Amino acid sequence: LFMEKRSLGCPPDYFSKTGQKWGFAVLKPETIFNKDGSLARGGKLMQKRYEKLFESSPGGARIDHIIGLIDPYVYTNNKKMTNELSGRLYSSPNHPLFGDYVRKTKEEYSEILEKIVFPTAAKFGLTKDDIICEDLGDPVENVNEVMNRLNLTGIAVTAFDYRGAHQPKNKVIMLGSHDNESFLKY
Repeated sequence: LFMEKRSLGCPPDYFSKTGQKWGFAVLKPETIFNKDGSLARGGKLMQKRYEKLFESSPGGARIDHIIGLIDPYVYTNNKKMTNELSGRLYSSPNHPLFGDYVRKTKEEYSEILEKIVFPTAAKFGLTKDDIICEDLGDPVENVNEVMNRLNLTGIAVTAFDYRGAHQPKNKVIMLGSHDNESFLKY
């Protein structure tokens, strides 16, 4: 079900000039949905994981790195992240490793959320409004479009100079996150 020698990570950004290698397995896109739109084996596995999450979180849940559900950054398990060996899985049309997986519509970018995450949350009495989407990092245009189109709740962190008065209503304002020094340390 998983891509061989590929892992989920984060491209070079504010936190790491060389990128972040998380080592999480990446489902092969072709195992998530069947051609008729129903869940394939990978999609069913993902659904089971979300069932466990929502069952154990009756008041709502925070999904870490929502970017990875919309347009994941994938790298090969080599020493360095290079443009030749890593990239956005669904938005790299000219990439030799990822070109076959390109998505073209906003609906395609949001299908994991709309066909797996939200329906699974609904089984446990939760709506998309009960889900906080950790959208920190360097979200690409596709991620911003999906977040806006679905009116998802994101996160604004004051440590990164975000202030509440200037944030949209669908942002949860936090003093810090697991990506920076704790508030107590400040």
